[in-house]
Amino acid sequence: MRREWTTPEQKKFLQDELVRYLSMSAKEYARFWPDFFRQWAQRWPERAVMFPELLSDAPLTSQQHSDLVGAVTKCQQVSYVNDVT
Repeated sequence: MRREWTTPEQKKFLQDELVRYLSMSAKEYARFWPDFFRQWAQRWPERAVMFPELLSDAPLTSQQHSDLVGAVTKCQQVSYVNDVT
């Protein structure tokens, strides 16, 4: 059995957003993605996932910052429809 990469709350968010995404025309996709990623980041900040031992306002090293930017960039390149279905 394949292990879920999302929590139940994250999966529900993705499923709800999939409904919204599928109801849009292709011209609206450019407006969808920034809002989607903003909402995701507010609810589940990647920094907290990657560095759970750090306080949210603690400064990152340059390597940590680089790793964080890379992780966020990678997450935003994943095919949304393929990952929720």
